[in-house]
Amino acid sequence: MTLRIYNTLTRRKQEFTPIEAGKVKMYVCGITAYDYCHLGHARAYVIWDMVRRYLRSIDYDVQYVQNFTDIDDKILNRAETEHVTMQEIAERYIQAYNEDMEKLNILPADTYPRATESIQSILNLIQSLIDRGYAYVTGGDVYYAVRKFPNYGKLSGRKLEDMQAGASGRVQASNDAVQKQYPFDFALWKSAKPDEPFWSSPWGNGRPGWHIECSAMVRDAFGESLDIHAGGVDLQFPHHENEIAQSEAVSDRPFANFWMHNGFVNIDNEKMSKSLNNFTTIRALLKHYDPMVVRLFILQAHYRQPIDFTEEAINSAAKAWINIYAEIAFNDYFGAKRGWDLAQVHLDEDFINRFNEAMDDDFNTSVAIALIFELIKNMDKERIVVNNKDPIALNTTDMQQLARYWKTLKYIVDVLGLNINNFKVLIEDNSNVIQQRNQARAEKNFVKSDELREILENKRIRVIDQRGSKPKYEMFIRPLRPVLNFDRSVKFYEVVMKELGIKLCPSDSMEEAVFGFDEDLTVLSIIQTTNNSQNTPIPEVRNFSMNITLRANDQDTVDSFYKVALDNGATSKRPPEWGNGQYTCLVLDPDQYKLGVSYEFPPNE
Repeated sequence: MTLRIYNTLTRRKQEFTPIEAGKVKMYVCGITAYDYCHLGHARAYVIWDMVRRYLRSIDYDVQYVQNFTDIDDKILNRAETEHVTMQEIAERYIQAYNEDMEKLNILPADTYPRATESIQSILNLIQSLIDRGYAYVTGGDVYYAVRKFPNYGKLSGRKLEDMQAGASGRVQASNDAVQKQYPFDFALWKSAKPDEPFWSSPWGNGRPGWHIECSAMVRDAFGESLDIHAGGVDLQFPHHENEIAQSEAVSDRPFANFWMHNGFVNIDNEKMSKSLNNFTTIRALLKHYDPMVVRLFILQAHYRQPIDFTEEAINSAAKAWINIYAEIAFNDYFGAKRGWDLAQVHLDEDFINRFNEAMDDDFNTSVAIALIFELIKNMDKERIVVNNKDPIALNTTDMQQLARYWKTLKYIVDVLGLNINNFKVLIEDNSNVIQQRNQARAEKNFVKSDELREILENKRIRVIDQRGSKPKYEMFIRPLRPVLNFDRSVKFYEVVMKELGIKLCPSDSMEEAVFGFDEDLTVLSIIQTTNNSQNTPIPEVRNFSMNITLRANDQDTVDSFYKVALDNGATSKRPPEWGNGQYTCLVLDPDQYKLGVSYEFPPNE
């Protein structure tokens, strides 16, 4: 299937053909650097990063340019409020942007042109517009005459006679002493106000208007035309409309062949905006959720559709990411130890074809994400086959199919930019939270300590407090075998899981139990529990047990678990040999809610 992209300009999907074969010129409108980035920014830049990654995966050489607006009324207002310079404000929030994007695994742009570094190009473009009769000077300001451009409104579908004045807060009202020729004309150059930064120009000291910046920077980067111009749907009018009018009035050719726009982010069905006080910054969100949870949440919906951000939706994405993470990490905990030679393993052709078909259909990531979970389901089925075979027989067709599924999964998540860090990096990235929690515990501030524990656990770090020593940390990973439903009260779950030292994350359902891996284990999963009636009150529960399937790497691991059990007062009935399908039964004191645990070893076949 050939790549087809929805073009806002033509309002239909079109086959993508770049201006130059094999190369893609792509420009994305960047931030105005006056505040921290919010969830709307996260969606836009995750989307365009995904587009770039996929284009590269199908062998396009992508030149990706994204600007920074570092001169603007909002920047100047904040600088004045904080009694600092415009440059200090811009630098602060550009740095913050870079930090946020790195956490979301967004690749850097090839170049980041800035408005203040493009002044000469802006002046040249404005002069060309004046020379061609599309712009006029009045009182030190320069305005674009929209009625001079016959196709004005072709991107947004608006007509001049239907437009309302002040269509965007970025289009400033004229000074009373300076009259525009037409209400919808927009500023290309603004005369300097007292105590504001300015640049000299043929029309007097001043600074550029917002819309002209991108037209000039695109011309510097790509020339008169580019393949893809992208941004949020809120930029379609007036910003992108005005870019077209400015650029095509000078070049007499299409400014961009494809215009792409991502949909809004809504908060509980209401458009996100600062005025509605439902504004969520990226860094505030990342205090509670892994960056890849946010990325997955964004990619689960098609990029052109609005998405509704709710606590339920982001928690659902968190559960989904735990599943994906576990499957990606599976190679480290199983495949590498079994000697997988992934260089000799091919990608699964059927899944790759279906993935490419979804992405070729206007980057349909919702279908691509569904394929990920289909792959995971197949991996689980294949792993059960592998896990029930003798270790000697693991280099079989079954093992190769499992490796093929894993390699295919890894390929797809890499293209989508879903990345896992190793546990050491995870701990380092959250060292400040860990230090704060240690301090809270030292001060016996257990409320704060529990709050910080929850933050760590939401980022897949399980905290194990120990008397007389520092806490231990483990990574949450879901069970590698299905967990059967355990229909009991939440309180009963808490009793059971506390004794096992296992955290239910992020829900209280037994089906969502998440386990930490031990170095020498490849599987831990609950398969059944209790001999008591479901209706037995908690205080009366005395004789219950829980059976756990354990897959150990070798006999030494079995012996070590057996010894730990005996050291903790367990009674035992030991099978005569490894792999004969019998049980090792460890029975702890039921009167103290100590669990009876059965370790089941796989039979030889």
